[in-house]
Amino acid sequence: MPTGIGLVFIFVGLYCFFRKRDYLFPLLLFSTIFPATSAISFGNLGIMPYYVLAPMFVIAQIFQGGIKKRFQGDVFLVAFAVLGVLSAILCPLFFAGVQVYSEHLGTSDLVFQTFPLVFSVANAAQAGYLLMNVLVVFAAASAFKSDKVWIGINAAFYCMIGTIAGELVALLLGVPFPYSLFENSPETASMQLIALDPTTRLHATCGEPSYAGLVLVVLFSIYFYRSYVLSEEGWKAILCAVGLFLVRSSSAMVALAAVIGLVVAFNLPVRVASATASSSIRMRQLVRLVGIAAVIGIALLSSSGRDLVQRWIIDKPGSGSYEHRTTMDKYSLQLVGNTYGIGVGTGSYRPSSLLASLLGNVGVLGTILFGMTFLGIIRGVPRNKAWLRWAMIAALLDMAIAIPDITEPFLWALTALVVHVSLPGRMLAGYVLPKRPYGTLPSVQRQIVQSADH
Repeated sequence: MPTGIGLVFIFVGLYCFFRKRDYLFPLLLFSTIFPATSAISFGNLGIMPYYVLAPMFVIAQIFQGGIKKRFQGDVFLVAFAVLGVLSAILCPLFFAGVQVYSEHLGTSDLVFQTFPLVFSVANAAQAGYLLMNVLVVFAAASAFKSDKVWIGINAAFYCMIGTIAGELVALLLGVPFPYSLFENSPETASMQLIALDPTTRLHATCGEPSYAGLVLVVLFSIYFYRSYVLSEEGWKAILCAVGLFLVRSSSAMVALAAVIGLVVAFNLPVRVASATASSSIRMRQLVRLVGIAAVIGIALLSSSGRDLVQRWIIDKPGSGSYEHRTTMDKYSLQLVGNTYGIGVGTGSYRPSSLLASLLGNVGVLGTILFGMTFLGIIRGVPRNKAWLRWAMIAALLDMAIAIPDITEPFLWALTALVVHVSLPGRMLAGYVLPKRPYGTLPSVQRQIVQSADH
């Protein structure tokens, strides 16, 4: 039956479906920051708000104009979806009895314990989720353009930062934070933080720090690029970095460092002389780069910064959880060998990272198709929206290290956003573009525009 917060998402979703369809995609994007929330609950099974809104978005697009737009990587995506669904159905039958690590086949939270592979509800559920996610991407590719899409991104930012601020205040006051308002999933134990502790990790609306780190590092990548290259929204990048400092996700910190390094490397503030141009210095970028380096240096040189680096990066490989997670990931290679490179099927094996999950579940071919899909999507991002490329890279880096779910809603909603914004398309009648949209598009006044890049 619907939960309290589920009713809110359902009613708002239905209102958008019937009255404000241009707000349905932003609402879908926003819903991905609630992975520990059940909109509908059936005993021990909870359905996230994203998977309640996703069918509405797909159906709305079918009614509005159909799903027919092509994009780079679409053929590989369809092939990956077909392989993923077939593997979920057939592999547990062909490789029945192969030992797998699966929360759905037994309890193995404290030690790495395997169980004989059998077809389970997890296989059917993950196959269904995968199909829905792929449909969302194609629906987003075909959808009319609207500046309203950025409402979802900004709403996610304000909600994440606001919740983290609330958690911090609760810790300082020594009172419990009301996680039960949105952490109602039967599969997620709600946490209560009631004491200020230097080792405390916050997690906002996400149920766990690793997922919060994924959301924050993607938002950081968006705002950091726009701040460093375009001189816009730098304060949002700073707040995301502060949030990551409080969440303390090692994988997110690695992704953050990689994105900063890559963005700076591809947009150096110093231009070396060439045959056609003399040397030059982009002073604004240089000043921002020096400022970023100074902030990071001060944070790392502080006592709390050194403690965090020691505890969450240097000492991490020696921890029991790290050894457990590494064992789960390494086992994927054994599964590849035991299944002749085919994998045990979508939903059969849940290790600690996305790369291990792909190899263990959909095998070598599935991993290649997944990689080719996202390589095509990333290459399809136009130059004037390069921040989307870095957001996608940040998400994949983070998940490749620490988040295993192939059907992760945030990843697929981000993919839908990247495809939607990257493609030329049509603007709905009646929309007037903001003065400084996230991209470029000729001025439009109450008309439908063909082949607009927004």
